[in-house]
Amino acid sequence: MGGLLVGSQSSVNASLGRRIGTIEGALISFLTGTGLLAILVLFFGQGNLYIRGMSGRGSSSSPEKRHVKMRHLGKV
Repeated sequence: MGGLLVGSQSSVNASLGRRIGTIEGALISFLTGTGLLAILVLFFGQGNLYIRGMSGRGSSSSPEKRHVKMRHLGKV
């Protein structure tokens, strides 16, 4: 299934670029891929995301690591 989608992506991107513009087509393609990936992570991910962020104290030299636990929505 993945090979079929990857193979058809270039033709879809080309026709989208001709229809709405190159930059706009790239934006739509990127947002669609990002949304699909977010859905896959939400439903089939392992539930462990590590987010590197600021400590909140204004110190840019010491990023902190926070653990975010995601609830599983179904059996895999």
